[in-house]
Amino acid sequence: MRIQVIGHGRLGSRMIASLRLLGHEVIGSRSVKEVVDLALVCVPDDAACDVIRQLGHIPHIVCTSGGIPMQALEDARNHGHGVAKLHPLQTFTEAKLEPFEPTTHFALGGDEEVVKILVTWVEQWQGVPHHLAPEAWTTYHLAAVLAANFLPLFIRCGAEILAKTGCDQTSALDWLAPLVRQSVSQGLDPSVARPFSGPAIRGDREMVERHVTHLGEVAPEWSTVYSLLSELMMTRS
Repeated sequence: MRIQVIGHGRLGSRMIASLRLLGHEVIGSRSVKEVVDLALVCVPDDAACDVIRQLGHIPHIVCTSGGIPMQALEDARNHGHGVAKLHPLQTFTEAKLEPFEPTTHFALGGDEEVVKILVTWVEQWQGVPHHLAPEAWTTYHLAAVLAANFLPLFIRCGAEILAKTGCDQTSALDWLAPLVRQSVSQGLDPSVARPFSGPAIRGDREMVERHVTHLGEVAPEWSTVYSLLSELMMTRS
């Protein structure tokens, strides 16, 4: 199969490497005028729809955005294209020509003919395919963002505050690492009903207020966040 990957960023570069590993002819051109069997659109969400509208000559179009709803591909479908979405549930920090790791989870959905192609790819990559209904994509993407995207921000904030005790940030991250790993391990263990710790889950409002006050002095932008999340955690106690 002759495939064009449009967008050579962190995800696009891995798509190129993974598809070449399967023996496909992969075109890395950014031109929207290539003659191919299938186009993979791996551009930022705010540019994807514009790119898709320019692919009128390509039989199959696959969008790799997790956030764009399936309805955004409806116009292409109405013009005779086979359309689908394929999204790896994985974070990539750099653009590297490296294939996906085995056991990577992929969300996919769309027209049956195209989805069959995508499932074959995922299985050959030793990944795990998950079929999503059209209306489920926003829920799926929101779940991924809530579970993973904010965590590094909280870790770095904790390290910055810990560094105020006199250590450097590298040492602060080293100190926090066992605590963070244990929290993540508990959060991912379905047998642990309450994978929480700290003053909020204990209902210690006095300590929570003390922390909020201190945050007002050392990191005021976090005061409201800490207070709101503590109240939310108390509802889980």
